[in-house]
Parts: sequence; structure tokens; C-alpha cells
Amino acid sequence: MPSIMRQAINFIARSLWRWDVTGIGSTLIYGFGVGAMYGDDYIVAGVLYFVGTAWLTARILAWEETKAHPQRGLVSTGILVAATLILGGSGFWIRHRAIMHAAEKREASSTKAKNEPEEKKEPPKTENSLTQAKKEPPKDESLPATKKKSPAKPAGKSESPAFAVAVEVKLMVPGPSKDTAGTGFWGLSTSGRNCYLRSADVVMLIRIKSLEPIKTMITAYNVYGIGGELSRIKMTNSTPVWILGRGLIPANFTGTLILPIPTGSGNANAGFVTNKFADTDFSVAAVMHENVLDKEIAHHYLEPGDTVRGWAFFEYPVLASLPVKLILKISDDLGHTFSFEIPDEPGNPSGDALRKEFVLSGPPMNLSPCIRQPHPAPSP
Repeated sequence: MPSIMRQAINFIARSLWRWDVTGIGSTLIYGFGVGAMYGDDYIVAGVLYFVGTAWLTARILAWEETKAHPQRGLVSTGILVAATLILGGSGFWIRHRAIMHAAEKREASSTKAKNEPEEKKEPPKTENSLTQAKKEPPKDESLPATKKKSPAKPAGKSESPAFAVAVEVKLMVPGPSKDTAGTGFWGLSTSGRNCYLRSADVVMLIRIKSLEPIKTMITAYNVYGIGGELSRIKMTNSTPVWILGRGLIPANFTGTLILPIPTGSGNANAGFVTNKFADTDFSVAAVMHENVLDKEIAHHYLEPGDTVRGWAFFEYPVLASLPVKLILKISDDLGHTFSFEIPDEPGNPSGDALRKEFVLSGPPMNLSPCIRQPHPAPSP
């Protein structure tokens, strides 16, 4: 009997050690691990990843060509390093999936809680309850929740977002071109007899909806990318103007002028745009007539469910800035700060239901004498 068992075990071992069985089997086991991971069974997924990788690694190390290689030690080390990297990447994949799943569950529970109506069930009145009601004075619920003096706490990972954010349009100039070109949008400010212009390297049309059950004020918003925090051109004390190449804006138009959003390279409903300073006609500058986000939210409370929509303008902090992996951070008057990822993938302009165009006010202004900061360029 023991000899029969040994023969069966040897047969199974030889069969599993064949290249066709090892290749197909290890791939299937790893695939089962992927399925377990997306089924949120992360321990089983980790075990299957290890078994599939270890099986294939052991077969390669025991391969006759590996043993016969003149640099067998170096080759074996390389194989082990590759297997370690695969296992490490698989573990990181599992961790990322677990974090994303936890975030989805929090968002779903938050949405469910907000959609469920609150029903207050009063217990049947008995003699004891009537007596208790006489002892306790009635509570004054006429004051809104904002009047309660409770210390604000920082937003934690388990806290539901207070806002729903969408970036409808994102226009950007490539980082290395920031000193020679721009998006065509400028912030105009004055001091005494002098006027100053700041070129916007990133322009975004942002929509923010309040999800708070009480009125809320946005106290700050910032954008971070590769290279650090983008410098926001605050339009509460500046005027947004659009300055393009010669002949693109009529020199003597009056009233309003509607222009389409420039077509970029395909990044999020627009993309990269490059308006060279040397070709810019600063003698024809038109004021933007559209909503500006800074002015929409400044000293303004958002009631529950309110939405603000407007343009925001930024400069790159350094020459090597990259307009990818952008994070929008919003702070409110309750002391909370929330982060929102701005997608890098292309948008779908053909499916847009909201109007996305620029409305300019005439007549144009001659801003050639203005001092341009921080992108010096010769006057045309």
C-alpha cells in the first residue's frame, strides 16, 4: 500500500512539473486570485497569488537550461528578484483594491443615509410619560444647527464628503512652456496708475454642490499637482481677461461676444493649449463675462443642495510642473478639508448637456502698457 501511494504521488508530481501543466496551472491559480480579490476575499487572493508565483518560479529555477547556464547564480538571483517584485506588486494591488472598496462602501452608506427620510416615532403616551413631560422643560428647536457652539473637528477618513465636485473643463499650458506661452487667460489688477497682468497656466470650470444638511461657506480651495501646489490667481481683487493672437478677437466689438472653448489635445474636455506671448495681441483684451468661482463663493453661504459653478485660474509653481495627478482640496467654515482627484483621462464633449463657451464683454481694452508678471515678454 505505501508503494502504491508513493507511485501515485510521484506520478502527480511529474505531471505537475511538466512545462505545459506548470504554465497553464500557475496562470489559472493567479487568475483565481484576481477573482478572489475582486470578490473582496483578500486573504484567499494573497494565498493564490503566492502559490501561482511560487510554482512558476520553482519550475524555472529547476529547469535544466537554468542549471546548465554558466552564470547560474546570477540568473537564479534575477529570477528570485522578479518573483519578489511580482508578489510585492500583487500585495500592493490587493491593498489598493481594499482601500477603494472601503471608500465605495462609505460613499454608499452615506448616500443611503442622506436619502432615507428621518421618521420620528413617538411612544404612546402613558401616565408616567405625561408626568415626565411635566418635569422636563420643552426644548427650543427653533434655532438652526449653525447656532450650536460646538468645536469644529477636522475631517477624518470615515467622514462623508461635504461637497460633490466636478471639473467640467480643464485647459492647461505644458509646464516647460510656462515662461513663453499661456492659456490666453490673464488676471488684470491695478495699483495707482499701473496695471499688472498674470498669465494663467491652468484654467478650470469647476462645479461644486453642497451635501451638508446645514448652510456652509467655502473658505479655501487649492489645487496640487506634480511640482507642488498651484498658485491661484485670486479674482476677488483681479479681473479675468482673455487675450489671444492678432485677429482672433474683433478689435471694435461691442456688447457680448460668444466664443467656443479652444480644442486641446484631448485631456478632460479640452486639454493642452499654447498661446505664445510673442504672438499675443495685448492691445485687444476682452473681459470674461462668465461666472468666476472666486466671486461666486466669496463670503457666500451655500444652503443644503446649493450649487456654484465658475472658472478658476492658476499658475504653475515651478518650471518642471506637470499638469497631471491633480488634487483639488476644499475647506469649509466648519474646519473640514476634503480632497478630490481631478481625472486625467479624456472627457466626452459630444455628451455634454451644459453650455461650455466663453462670453466676453466689449469693447476691448488696450493692455499693452501693463506690466506682465511673472512671465515677462516683449510688447508686440
